[in-house]
Amino acid sequence: MSRSGLGSGWKQVEQFFSTDNFDYSSFNFKPLARKPGENGTVVYADCVCSFDIETTRIEEREQSIMYVWQFAIEETVIYGRTWDEFKTFLHKLKEKLGTMHLIIFVHNLSFEIQFLAGIYNFNDYEVFCTESRKVLKAVMYKNFEFRCSYKLTNLSLAAMTKRYNKKYLKQSGEEFDYSKRRFPDTPLSETELKYCFYDVLGVVESIHEILRLNDESLYSLPLTATGFVRKAVKTAMIDYRQQMLKDIPPYRCYQLLRSAFRGGNTHANRFYVDCILDNVTSVDISSSYPSQQVNKKFPVGVWKERHDLSISQLDKRIELGAAVIMRVYLYDVELRNPYVPIPYIPIAKCIRVKYPDDYRRGLCVDNGRIIQADFLEMCITDIDYRLIVSMYNFRMEIQELWSNWYDFLPLPIRSCNLDYFRQKTMLKGIAGQELYYLKNKELLNSIYGMSVQDPVKRTISFADLKYIEDDTKSGEELYNTKRKNAFTQYCFGVWTTAHARESLQAGIDICGDSIVYVDTDSCKYLGSADFSKYNNDRIAECKASGAFADDPHGVTHYLGVYETDGVYKRFVTQGAKKYAYEDQAGKLHITVSGVSKKRGAEELTRRGGLEAFKPGFIFHDSGKTESVYNDNKKPVITNVDGHLITITRNVVIRETTYTLGYDSQGFYADLLNVSSNSLNKVHKFWRNLQLK
Repeated sequence: MSRSGLGSGWKQVEQFFSTDNFDYSSFNFKPLARKPGENGTVVYADCVCSFDIETTRIEEREQSIMYVWQFAIEETVIYGRTWDEFKTFLHKLKEKLGTMHLIIFVHNLSFEIQFLAGIYNFNDYEVFCTESRKVLKAVMYKNFEFRCSYKLTNLSLAAMTKRYNKKYLKQSGEEFDYSKRRFPDTPLSETELKYCFYDVLGVVESIHEILRLNDESLYSLPLTATGFVRKAVKTAMIDYRQQMLKDIPPYRCYQLLRSAFRGGNTHANRFYVDCILDNVTSVDISSSYPSQQVNKKFPVGVWKERHDLSISQLDKRIELGAAVIMRVYLYDVELRNPYVPIPYIPIAKCIRVKYPDDYRRGLCVDNGRIIQADFLEMCITDIDYRLIVSMYNFRMEIQELWSNWYDFLPLPIRSCNLDYFRQKTMLKGIAGQELYYLKNKELLNSIYGMSVQDPVKRTISFADLKYIEDDTKSGEELYNTKRKNAFTQYCFGVWTTAHARESLQAGIDICGDSIVYVDTDSCKYLGSADFSKYNNDRIAECKASGAFADDPHGVTHYLGVYETDGVYKRFVTQGAKKYAYEDQAGKLHITVSGVSKKRGAEELTRRGGLEAFKPGFIFHDSGKTESVYNDNKKPVITNVDGHLITITRNVVIRETTYTLGYDSQGFYADLLNVSSNSLNKVHKFWRNLQLK
């Protein structure tokens, strides 16, 4: 076999070939032996492979074509320029594989599958989707099993290769120049080929590290990042399985739980929006979701529908220790204190809502939160009920109610949380143990993610080049089928976030009027706030449950306490998931949904800094992209720039701008104007000292 040379930077690469000079006869696949307990009939080849393509956008047609593909078999890279070359390559590999299957990792398979579907007619049983255009696995020619390494890690390719820090790090896209138009007959430089080849080699190296760190093989490796912890918890819960099956609620109760599920509380204090503030302190709850699962109580028994729907009976049940899920009507809803900084009720969780006549003035809604409403319908837990009662005046009618009893989560779930927390803490800062630290940190966080996965997720079929949701069964039929495999309860996830919102509300209450911004487990506030009593109570809980661990420096860490994350020199927010700040060194940082933190901060710095972070600011170099799917059923041959090209099914990824702003109706701007006029009365002290 001949080998090409690409300069000194390629000394560590074993072999790289075009399809023209790759000697297939010298390549032999061996079957991968199974470990004890690894069952199945499919035999995988004992090697790690990766596949990737590079594409060019044909802007005048808003289409995209592949101009080079690269395929790594361990450290051997084969590349080609056309789809015909790729199909020929696969067929020759197929001859060498016999009955063996080859697992091929693709970093963001959902992108590549759009192009592969233009050259191969996938049957519905060959593609496994989680939702439309979200593909985890696809099989071609029976032998080739493509898997998504992005879904396995939840990391970008650059972040993944950097984490595992091997030879083949993701190369700089700046040198590669994505804007350059390339075609299958465009000569590629050494730098361009190196960029392409490192993408697949980096995936191969990373997969090997993942297999080693998790003691997995290709037979046992899950398809998603959450799969690692699902396997661990499922094994730990084996003795509880019959109890879990017994406690699964009826379908109607599940529907209420599904409607009541809500994530973290993220919001900006409207009285400080668009104000540049000095010396804003940020505190975070240590491992908020794991702390709730270890230290708080959850519905753990049999759900029962209740027919006495009086408020007095509800209050009595809650006082006696019942967990409650209910659908309610709330009338004449309004904040007890009109200056509450973070209203609790989100419009997004209201089934129905009716506002007073003055709604057009924008005084009833605070960036998606209810300030006042004539009527609303929603599903809530007893925790939500308690928080709503503390913040709003209203009249309530209960339409449906189910109750359960509170107790701690099953011991295996608490133990898994504690094991990962202790291992993470004990490995923190130890040289050479960084990967194991990150592994345990992610496993700890994944337990929550596993607990909120919808048990009634419909199958997505990929047929006739379309993603089709299977609706042959009703929701109830699907629920009753899938509940038979349950090893945990969906309500555990619902209550995890409810407890977390209550913990965050405790932090908001401690900060009082000085609260500036909150996000799930974080409070940002002005001046000083005393969290000592709250933290002492949490430490007492942790000592009782064992939810603490010492780091390598002998410092004891507790779950669920508020810890200082830093003090920002200057800070400004324009609403939820829209803020920017300067650290003590004066470096600017941003958090804006959909905008690259690094590139967005660099652009804002160039164009005026915090003072420019206002509605109407357009991020042109934001890193924000959008996808245009072209589901062409037949290839189109055309001439572009003198190149004869074939356009098949494809997806165009194009950069787009992001404009900082409020809601299109202007409601939030109206409210902020009123809030600004009220600021002297409500926050006079902070206005004089802090606002610029």
